[in-house]
Amino acid sequence: MSDEDYDSAAEALSSLPAAKEAAISRKLSQVRSGKDSSADSKRIRISGGKSTQTPKVGPQARASEFPNEHLTVSAGKLHCGACHEVLQTKRSIVISNVQSKKHELGKGRRAEVALHQDTVAAS
Repeated sequence: MSDEDYDSAAEALSSLPAAKEAAISRKLSQVRSGKDSSADSKRIRISGGKSTQTPKVGPQARASEFPNEHLTVSAGKLHCGACHEVLQTKRSIVISNVQSKKHELGKGRRAEVALHQDTVAAS
């Protein structure tokens, strides 16, 4: 590259406007550094004032959202009777558990046991 090419490239580059930082980037960095006192540390607010985090739901409320899925609350925790597991109350985790093969098999076993108990009780 010749000096003349270099000079013309440098001149063209210097005539470009400076890049502007995105507003969301500034807002995120302020939240992370603790400079933005209006934002909760767990919530990131974006334009429009909406929060990206959903409010927490208790185990009883989450169990009532999924009737007939053998979800119960014991000692303040959400239990899946079909899988014999303790679940978090996060909606996506409960949905993935309910859709799992282990859960479906557990529901089938519980139905068989209930049918067997009904048959024994009737005789």
